[in-house]
Amino acid sequence: MRASRIVLAALSLLLVAATAQNVFAQRRWLAKEEVEAGGWHVAYGRELTEREAERGEVDFHVSLHRSDRETLRTWADSLLRQAVAMMVHDLGPWAADGFSRDEQREARRFGIETIRDLLGSKVAGAQILLTGPVEFKAGVIEYRDRSSEYRRHREVYFMPYFALRLKPGRRHHRSDRSDFRDDHNRWRDRGHDDRRDWHYRSY
Repeated sequence: MRASRIVLAALSLLLVAATAQNVFAQRRWLAKEEVEAGGWHVAYGRELTEREAERGEVDFHVSLHRSDRETLRTWADSLLRQAVAMMVHDLGPWAADGFSRDEQREARRFGIETIRDLLGSKVAGAQILLTGPVEFKAGVIEYRDRSSEYRRHREVYFMPYFALRLKPGRRHHRSDRSDFRDDHNRWRDRGHDDRRDWHYRSY
């Protein structure tokens, strides 16, 4: 009888832990869903504890307060490349055509400064930078550990991110351009000349 009670207690603890973990994962998912709403293509950084956030330790051996400029650039460039890759995967190679190197450099600098300020204050939030045909967003999401709610101190986690999306109307315009090119290719395949080629090259 005693052994069965011990087993039952152990199973109850496992069930509570699993439920708490599911709630924690759901909170993280909801926080990400809010960031991605509105057509944003988001690249997330590492999950950070409160202490790591306060120190600006966004990755292993990368600190927003102590690392040199090249280390920070490499970290920010990795996040930005992930966001670009996601946007290209979802929309097509043309989606990043107007995102120039100068704009990417400005986005990296803007992202580092924004995330440094948010993590330093240990708050969630975001800032948007308008760069040509592409909008860039840098921010931090925040969510709490369900299992820590019964303690005196609730553990809070943070996650930095970079996000990209096309400005309103940009996707429709480029889609129309692609449709025109497809129509033109069909026209040419039927034996017509290439005199209409300048129409879509002039966009």
